[in-house]
Amino acid sequence: MKLPVFKAFGATYSLVLGNLFTCIQIVWLPLAILYAGFYFIADKLFPIIVALVRTMPEKGADAAEVMPVAILHLLAPLLQWQGVIFLAGLVLTAMMAAGLLKFAVRGEKPSLPFYLGFGGAELGLILTWILVFIILMAVYIGFAIGVGTLALTIASLSKELVPLVLAVAVVFCLVIFVWLLLRLSLAGAGSIAVRGIGIGPAWFASRGNALNLLGFWILVFLPIIGIGMIESAVMKVFLLPDFLDMFFSEGGHMTHEEGADLIEKVFASIHEKLPILLAIAYVARLITIPILNCAAGIAYRMTTEGDG
Repeated sequence: MKLPVFKAFGATYSLVLGNLFTCIQIVWLPLAILYAGFYFIADKLFPIIVALVRTMPEKGADAAEVMPVAILHLLAPLLQWQGVIFLAGLVLTAMMAAGLLKFAVRGEKPSLPFYLGFGGAELGLILTWILVFIILMAVYIGFAIGVGTLALTIASLSKELVPLVLAVAVVFCLVIFVWLLLRLSLAGAGSIAVRGIGIGPAWFASRGNALNLLGFWILVFLPIIGIGMIESAVMKVFLLPDFLDMFFSEGGHMTHEEGADLIEKVFASIHEKLPILLAIAYVARLITIPILNCAAGIAYRMTTEGDG
């Protein structure tokens, strides 16, 4: 059925705000583990970035001989963690999404003060996300090849027409890509609803609803953008004064070593305040993650009402 845009928008925020404790109950522990991982990586990464800056050759030196070896040597300790962190982030994100979508689509609430499980729902979500990514990448590459081929063909006939034809082709590809995104935007909710891969159910649910989904997601994202602006403003209160003081106090032209010292000071300031910055981001995500997932769940329910 057609998605009632304003009704779905209202239902989303009613569900989240009316059940805020349940939403936080689902999200708080996986999100805390995820942000602890961010802190761990940042703690390892900041010294490496500073070291990389110090190994950069001065102006006029041959960077090709120095940089590749220096980068590999410095990044080697961090690379071993990247795969682990990526998989952990994917699993934790799937946990939060599955818990929220189970609540929004099926009405299931966690029995414990936290949600930290991994089973068929989370696995189905991850497989769905991977397939959606593959589809989008394949379409993107196909569009890039198609536009490039078109440009070469037109150029061989009339170079004057190339900018106009390319502009039309890019706009056409962009419209199709956004349409595809909208058609697949309910794939996660569909995965939870059918307890499997959600692409087919999402495609069925979004049939004839692309414009409605566009309006719905715009409305959903407006408050989220507002939260992001508040979050950014609060972070600037903690960081910006220090940054301005550092940059203005240095003044004039800096040598290579002085520039490296300044960057080290900047990263030291960020590192010192990183727990506060992550805490601000954590609180914001406690609200925005439930909104996004519950929105998908509500939209899926409303577009499939009366179907089986």
